[in-house]
Amino acid sequence: LGDLIASLEEAQQAGRLAQRMKTLVFPSLLVVDEIGYLPISRTGAMLFFQLMSRRYEQASTVLTSNKSFAEWGEIFGDEVM
Repeated sequence: LGDLIASLEEAQQAGRLAQRMKTLVFPSLLVVDEIGYLPISRTGAMLFFQLMSRRYEQASTVLTSNKSFAEWGEIFGDEVM
């Protein structure tokens, strides 16, 4: 997750976020590991949410974490997100 968010933040800063999102929405399966292992910035959490929203009902995504689902609001800094 850390590397994924870093790549999204870099793409946003470089003005290439739309292109990066298209690249990440396309694969039929995306595996995101280590959710909750490293802290996530508010911007990073929002970018990750945008990616998951775009993949929703388009492709499969596997999320892994050693944190319980109830703790994810704390990880992403927003209970709704």
